[in-house]
Amino acid sequence: MQLQRTHVDNLYQPIPVESDGELNLLQQDLVKTLRRLHRSFQELKDHAEQTEDDLRLAFDEMEMQNISIRNARDAAISTSQAKSAFLANISHELRTPLNSIDGFINLLARHGELNPEQDLYVQTIRKSSAHLLALVNDVLDFSKIEAGKLVLDRHEFDLYDTIYDVVDMLFRRKRSAHGGVFYNDVPMRINGDALRLKQVLTNIVGNAIKFTDSGDVVVRVSLDDHRDNYLMISVQDSGKGIF
Repeated sequence: MQLQRTHVDNLYQPIPVESDGELNLLQQDLVKTLRRLHRSFQELKDHAEQTEDDLRLAFDEMEMQNISIRNARDAAISTSQAKSAFLANISHELRTPLNSIDGFINLLARHGELNPEQDLYVQTIRKSSAHLLALVNDVLDFSKIEAGKLVLDRHEFDLYDTIYDVVDMLFRRKRSAHGGVFYNDVPMRINGDALRLKQVLTNIVGNAIKFTDSGDVVVRVSLDDHRDNYLMISVQDSGKGIF
């Protein structure tokens, strides 16, 4: 009857039964067993409460982290929008005077009665101005790249004129031995993005000239020996650094 009345809340209470002999030994062992069960239940209860507290704290920390992540994302979006607006504004402000410079250069070239040397200088200025205007017009490519919306243009252009414009413009800035080599099997007119080609070539050739105090800088254009319908454009210099 005592065992039938036993439950979780009274496991630690003594058994009010007087006994002797083997029944008394059984009673004592039973009391010890019930008390061990009581301690086990209490430990389990304490552990469950601690686990609940830990989970509650973890959820609070996760919520704080989510708030921080949302704030950082909003700040990044705001910064990106501000940068895009700045690029749009600065490109517009630079484009206006460059258009004027380009217009006056064309007028000077047509009506300036220049000698051959002066005409060469004017043509170099015109090419540099046109190249700079093209770069300014494409400043917004940075925001397009971040948005994953940059699309390469594809049109037919003269490969020789495109590369010569870059080489001629850069080599005039520094008097050093230079040259351009076009192999006979290279087509002169190809389809692609001439502006992007000029941008890449300007960076590479500009670095080669910058780090070549004396010696040669050579631009070579050939067909790729390993892939069909591909061109190989290489820049070789005798200066310090990477070839």
